[in-house]
Amino acid sequence: MDNQHPPQRPTQPGKNSRPILSAAAALFGVQSEQNRHADFSQSSARPFILAGVVGIILFVAVLLFIVHLVTVTTGA
Repeated sequence: MDNQHPPQRPTQPGKNSRPILSAAAALFGVQSEQNRHADFSQSSARPFILAGVVGIILFVAVLLFIVHLVTVTTGA
């Protein structure tokens, strides 16, 4: 009995996850030129703007949480 698996194709991000992944890559500065061109060719910028705003809000919230933890721990 042969237990070999068929070759799998690389997974492409879904239509709904593309703005999230694109915004995350852009926020970290690792967005490829090819992906950037694909993003700007989309018909609507709204999902990308929303994902970027949510990403920035989450980033600031994490930073505030870390600062709060440090100040509580050190007694400042």
